[in-house]
Amino acid sequence: MRALLLEGLNFYPTDEELRRLRESFPSVDFTVRKRGDYDSTDIDSFDIIMGFPRVVDLKRATRLKWLQTPSAGVDQFTDITIFAHPYVILTKASGTYGRQIGDHVIGFIIAHNHSFLTHYENMKQRKWELIFPHKDLRHSTVAIIGFGDLGRQIARKSKALDMEVLVVRNKEVNGTQQNVERFFTADRMHEAVEQADYVVLAAAGTQDTYHLIDAAMITHMKQGSVLINVARGSLVDEKALIEALERRYLDAAYLDVTEQEPLDPESPLWSMENVLITAHCSGLSRNSSSLVNELFTRNLTSFLTGQEMHNVVDFSRGY
Repeated sequence: MRALLLEGLNFYPTDEELRRLRESFPSVDFTVRKRGDYDSTDIDSFDIIMGFPRVVDLKRATRLKWLQTPSAGVDQFTDITIFAHPYVILTKASGTYGRQIGDHVIGFIIAHNHSFLTHYENMKQRKWELIFPHKDLRHSTVAIIGFGDLGRQIARKSKALDMEVLVVRNKEVNGTQQNVERFFTADRMHEAVEQADYVVLAAAGTQDTYHLIDAAMITHMKQGSVLINVARGSLVDEKALIEALERRYLDAAYLDVTEQEPLDPESPLWSMENVLITAHCSGLSRNSSSLVNELFTRNLTSFLTGQEMHNVVDFSRGY
């Protein structure tokens, strides 16, 4: 059995990790290549791919049985027709990025509430100005859209700041759950955002979540509230967002993801004083690659022994 390991930003196994893989799985022939410039002439000889292969190559991967991505988002691979056959297992790396993305979200919230960007500009001008926080965080409400690993981490960290936590998810939840005051189903999302000072997007990018935040949903958001997107840029109608920011209906937007990446240099978002953009890096960590490698190792064991694998994607749902 042959496995192709594609090194990249989220997965770059060390020599020691590769040695342990080869020692632990002697029946597997591991080939390591760089993601950006890998040779795909023999892609039809691999049973397993770990990494981000080019979508155009997958039709030729006739032996492929399992694709493990190093990311939690798998939008580009959820159309089963891109593969050579419909029997491919697709697994994602959920559970490896939630903690650091949760930290990123809390950083956004604290930076906004305490006007850190204004203080930074004042510092450059040697301007001494007393600025009160917008609101005590213990009196603030956050609505988290999506409740996978990412949503759970954001809820836990928000609750540590004594914020009221509301969650929107597809499935109804009976009873209570730690760190969450109230759950709302997707068809009641407007009820959650009406109450929120911060709306945080943590849902998967699917057909159902495309432009989840559009002009109509923004009208349900509390005037003066803040939008934070650390999920997928496709969840937000950027034209509607820009319009709401320009007229100050929304106080600010903190975006780690955008509809087009990199963001168009001509986008108004770059120059808006009430917007902070980070380059889809909220999930990065010095430990990300090791965590992804650990997940791949567990899944490889399960794959070879016919056991249940972690984070298997349902192609019909898109996540």
